[in-house]
Amino acid sequence: MKDPIEVAKLHYKLLEEKNYDLWITTLSRFLRETHSIPGSTAKKYWNKGTKMVDLGMKYEYLSEDVGARTETRRKFFFKRIGIDDKEVPPPVSIILIKEGEEWKVEKAEY
Repeated sequence: MKDPIEVAKLHYKLLEEKNYDLWITTLSRFLRETHSIPGSTAKKYWNKGTKMVDLGMKYEYLSEDVGARTETRRKFFFKRIGIDDKEVPPPVSIILIKEGEEWKVEKAEY
């Protein structure tokens, strides 16, 4: 995908669907290459994210940190929406980096 916000939205959507095989493709090359190592960042992200989903959490786009925007890096914020459809503060951030022509997740919060 060439649109970073769409990659960020897809990252959270695939987490909510618990689709690990596609979710992993949204991650940066380094995170993908190390995802099978116990204790890796990718494993921690997946475990934390799916735990939050199991608690009923959903993620909704909120805004972009335009001050952090560069040609190869973007930072977005997402609202966490609880099981009662109410916002659960604080918002979480996700950072994407450009790898070649594609945007990939470098860091995410859940």
